[in-house]
Amino acid sequence: MPALLTESLQVSLLNSAVSLIDDQSGQASPLWLVAYSGGLDSHVMLHGMLNVCRSDTFKSAMAAKQLILPRIEVVHVNHGLQVEADNWAKHCQQICDNLAIPLHNLKADILCSSNVEAEARKARYRLFYEVIQQKQQTNVYAYTAIFVAQHQQDHIETFLYRLMRGAGLKGLQGMKQKMSLSDIDASLGMNDNGKVGNSLQLNYVLRPLLDYSQAELNDYAHINALHWVEDTSNLDERFDRNFLRHSILPLMLARWPQLTNRLSKNIKYLQQSQAMLDELAKLDLQQSQNHAVSLQQIERRTDQSYFSFPDPAFYFEYFLALAEGKARFVNALQFWLNAQASKQSLFMPMSETQLESL
Repeated sequence: MPALLTESLQVSLLNSAVSLIDDQSGQASPLWLVAYSGGLDSHVMLHGMLNVCRSDTFKSAMAAKQLILPRIEVVHVNHGLQVEADNWAKHCQQICDNLAIPLHNLKADILCSSNVEAEARKARYRLFYEVIQQKQQTNVYAYTAIFVAQHQQDHIETFLYRLMRGAGLKGLQGMKQKMSLSDIDASLGMNDNGKVGNSLQLNYVLRPLLDYSQAELNDYAHINALHWVEDTSNLDERFDRNFLRHSILPLMLARWPQLTNRLSKNIKYLQQSQAMLDELAKLDLQQSQNHAVSLQQIERRTDQSYFSFPDPAFYFEYFLALAEGKARFVNALQFWLNAQASKQSLFMPMSETQLESL
């Protein structure tokens, strides 16, 4: 069983890595950054990633597609929030030296906030993007992937945390295994015109461990004799996620032992539902535009082969005529706002009540 676990986890990492191969353009090398805190989860991912990418199986997969092997580097962010933070940074440096892998040892400036966790998260991704920018100045990379070690329990905690905060369907989807960096923070990579540069569209965040439990990662770490640091702040139940992890989830699991697997399945169902709603929004936006254009009394000139109409056209009478038209209007508007967030500095998180009022 231990050997099978190690092989299974590395296969999962391999599949996540290979999933990016088709995104590579031209013959430029991809850059893969492994987010490494020094803790158990990220050490398991780093160990597995290196075993995968140094394996003959992965090299053969890349060679078969005539693609260049990725450049792999590690990023550690020192948030300075615990007294042991500097020692953790030294530990990460030592581990990376032993593994012969480059490490970016960075310090974050955390703003005073009632939500330190959120600020720390923003700071991490901004530092990741700074590394990407620095690397892009000296080399041309086909794309960049940031590998993050969030696992199944993190996924469930995120779902429950957002549920308690009253998140809608999009928020309850939890974390995705692959997403664009611009979907995490739309302000990254903005130019002076408020547009996102093309390079940001080729930066991905991957979470290859989402289907693995904390217990499985712990087994992997012991099987491979890994050494990691423990963040004592993870025990502080003043933080909502820690409260869920230590006080709420154990009670729920004691009552419903299959809770984790069942919630994981439900999250996938929610993701599928959101995907279908997105497709409906695209259809409604197009049909709304067609409806509005069909009502325009436009005399087409001989030198004009077509006419344009502002995109999108939220023609409200089209939506009023539909079953569930009000909800579909809100869905289409939310979809459009989210799309703008990935293209320009328009990011307006709005509640359903605000959207309906608008």
